Amino acid sequence: MSLSRRTFLKKSVHFAGAAAIAPQVIIGKDKTSPGTFSPSPLNKWPGRCVLNFNNQHESVPTGGSAEDEAVVKRMVDDSIKLLTGEVTVGNAWKALFPSSLSQSSIIAIKVCFLNNRLPSHPFVVMGIVEGLQQMSIGNGNFPASNITIYDGNNSNSFSSVGFTQQRFPGITLQHYSGREVYPIGGTNYTDGARNLPYSPVLHDADFLINAPNLRGHSSHGEGFTLGFKSHFGTYNPEHTQYPEYLRDYNCTGPVYQKTVLTVISALFGKKEGSGPGGAPEQFTRYPLTKDPADETRTPNTIIMSTDPVTAEFQAIKILRIEGNRSYTVNNLPRYLRASAGVTGALDPTYNIGIINEEQMDCREIINKKETTEAGSFLMHDRSAGMSLMVHQNPGYPDVFIEMVLPQLSEIIPGKIVVVTPQGKRVAEIYVPLHGVRTRIVWNRKDRYGRNVGPGTYVFRLAAGNISLVKKVILR
Repeated sequence: MSLSRRTFLKKSVHFAGAAAIAPQVIIGKDKTSPGTFSPSPLNKWPGRCVLNFNNQHESVPTGGSAEDEAVVKRMVDDSIKLLTGEVTVGNAWKALFPSSLSQSSIIAIKVCFLNNRLPSHPFVVMGIVEGLQQMSIGNGNFPASNITIYDGNNSNSFSSVGFTQQRFPGITLQHYSGREVYPIGGTNYTDGARNLPYSPVLHDADFLINAPNLRGHSSHGEGFTLGFKSHFGTYNPEHTQYPEYLRDYNCTGPVYQKTVLTVISALFGKKEGSGPGGAPEQFTRYPLTKDPADETRTPNTIIMSTDPVTAEFQAIKILRIEGNRSYTVNNLPRYLRASAGVTGALDPTYNIGIINEEQMDCREIINKKETTEAGSFLMHDRSAGMSLMVHQNPGYPDVFIEMVLPQLSEIIPGKIVVVTPQGKRVAEIYVPLHGVRTRIVWNRKDRYGRNVGPGTYVFRLAAGNISLVKKVILR
């Protein structure tokens, strides 16, 4: 009897890899000098992020079964706990906010459903709002009535993308259709980016959570429709200075002042340069870097960070891996470089978040398993910011090889040679190095297509003038 995809995946042994978790980056926050690092006042952990990959759901972009809903909500819960280090969901969400959080605070959640075939996933946002309501504030929990989900600058409806009142009881769903000037009613706030009017929902809120989706863009916007561009539903801009608007909306004004978290819904996606409309596309490269048994061909990921630049980078990295393209700093979009202190992209340059993956504190969950350096997996060697990690999924033949290398000014080819301790060459694997952290999967086939048995092997990485060696025991 053949197994369904869900049954097959659940019977597979889950991968719990050995990705490095870097220490928190501590950087000064003096905002007086040009170019000084200036994260927003609510960016609690600059550079820290969580990527949660889980292909154990069969949801569709606007919903799914009760079982799928439970899987996705668990992804949100696990991600916020790993991001904050708290053991309960309520305390984890509360850890994001300053001490000024109260029962009367207003939290706005910005979603994106310009494309009603690929919106911010309702199950992800349900996980967010249900987590917020588990925060213990004073004598009770945070009230649903103080949470508003909003979007604008499109003609779709909440219900058409799965955001029904039944799924969000007590939550205000506020949508501004078309391109009417914000705010409705004629009052023009003076604190918006570029002094432009913006959504009254954000104006009235104390805190903002940005919950965009994973999409490419075929025209302006440098190929992406992600967290930064999500705020084209907060403002009502003219598009004559496209990258500059993206930079300014996110580095100045109320978005900058009020954002506590970015949660990118990347369960489904469209590739770089594709969209913004149309149906989700198949992803054939990226999922296999997380689970070599993946059959879903969708990104299946949630990205979570208090740092909007770091979150944007991780989303771009997914799309760049899928497109076999570079994600080094010099090859990232202008709006992001200009938001992260990289001079020469756009003028003026801000510096609100971490863009260099060498400085990020990246934490992963793959199919419900946190990746760590401990336990039954081999520790990796680290020298001068470089590491070569080799680890295998117990009970599964494939071997994960992960490289952490210094930021590369240009793409260089890499090659991994697998040899026996006696020096006999077993396999050669050519590696496209497109950024700081690269992961590939070796199917344990030798140069002649034969299966490589258990034993001790030496992995040698050569890339330019870089040489790393790792000795491992394969089961």
